[in-house]
Amino acid sequence: MKFKDIKVGDTVYVQRVVGYRFNRQKSFWVPSIVTRTTATQFLIGEERYKKDTGRSTGNRSFQSAAALGDQSGYGGKVVDQTKERDDFLRRLKAADDTIDIALEFKSKLSIGHPRLFEIHEKALQLQKLLEDNGQKEN
Repeated sequence: MKFKDIKVGDTVYVQRVVGYRFNRQKSFWVPSIVTRTTATQFLIGEERYKKDTGRSTGNRSFQSAAALGDQSGYGGKVVDQTKERDDFLRRLKAADDTIDIALEFKSKLSIGHPRLFEIHEKALQLQKLLEDNGQKEN
């Protein structure tokens, strides 16, 4: 049994998914604290996991818990990716904020402005560049 001796307060690693850009997603292994145990399951908050496999139960059965250093289902080892996830979230927010600023700027320009088309094209180029950058990171 994979988590036979797990107890309340133990740290396990769970994949947390960050969704972005039209149904794209990226997952990260992050530490979570066991909040309760039963004879066959352990809980992290309200999420239940099977002690024998570490798989989540119910409609989240695609998720699993692992110990640091375990073999991941994606060919690597489970490592703490909290910093990577936080950096990724910061970059996503910066990209979204930049797009918002560019679009707000574009909307405030008068239609009769002689350089409106040029500014609009630059805003679209910036948006494409930021979206391409987000796709490369996946």
